[in-house]
Amino acid sequence: MRATGTGTAVLLIACVFLGWGGSEKKADGTGSSAINGGDPANPTLSEVRQQCNEIAAFFPVDLALARRWVPQTYNLEVDAQGKAGGALIFMNCPKYFWVTTPNSPPLQEGKNTAPGSVVHLWFMLQGPAQVLPVPGAQVTAPTRYAYAVADLVTSPIVAGVYRRAGKNAVLIRGTNLVEHGKRQTAKIIFTNGRKITLEAHTATKLPAPLRYGGNIWHWHVSDPAETDDGLGLPIDRAVDNPSSVTTSRVMFLATVPGSPNTTQVTIHAERGTPFADYFGASRVVASRATFLRPNNIVTNSSRAELAWTTYPPYTLHCPPLLP
Repeated sequence: MRATGTGTAVLLIACVFLGWGGSEKKADGTGSSAINGGDPANPTLSEVRQQCNEIAAFFPVDLALARRWVPQTYNLEVDAQGKAGGALIFMNCPKYFWVTTPNSPPLQEGKNTAPGSVVHLWFMLQGPAQVLPVPGAQVTAPTRYAYAVADLVTSPIVAGVYRRAGKNAVLIRGTNLVEHGKRQTAKIIFTNGRKITLEAHTATKLPAPLRYGGNIWHWHVSDPAETDDGLGLPIDRAVDNPSSVTTSRVMFLATVPGSPNTTQVTIHAERGTPFADYFGASRVVASRATFLRPNNIVTNSSRAELAWTTYPPYTLHCPPLLP
């Protein structure tokens, strides 16, 4: 797996969340230099800042099915039973979903597109064992790596930004998330009326919510059917190159009411939904999951390189402070 890419400038994100440092983080790369503010030659750079309630569920998937979607250049995470790892990351953002394209109009100054939701469908990858501390976190999870096959989004603006950056963004009708004490339910509704529903249970064994942080690298390949990005770049699922692969770097800081990875989640996906297509199942019981309430997230993406540093500049807004 290409963890950072030889010759690629890598962004290390920080933000002025409660307890997050304000010092600039230097890019970590072996070739090209980071460019503050972005490279005008690469108009596909984007940054998203969110505050969302989230259910992150991980589950086993048939290895042969996973390999149908993930190019050979990426090493799949495989469990003791020989299964690949799938993930559904459901995020409901009622008040803050800030999207900016720092070096290309019309979103150079950014826009809050809330209320909105995004649902990531991932296959988990092997990667270097490392823990990158998240300022303000009481516990920081090991860095995770994923190959993203689809992003389900409720906002046309977000869908356009994601597609321009090379992501397979699927516009959906809507979502909802309801919390009944220790029980959470969520619904994802597609434009054709089909649904994915989640039933979750989070045992609140902690004396107080835990501040939980982590870092995630993930890669995307656009849907070959998408032709409206206007960039004229080739899309090839089987080839790992800058013209088809988007790199994203995520840092998150959340409060969790129960111990991480212990939420119990069952996913019900109607036939004909992307979940059933990618993961080959209509009902899945997650092997581990976490309910995050709320979760502050910063994501930088680019079809080629993450080519700038940020701490962030005062012109970029941060999600609201965690309680």
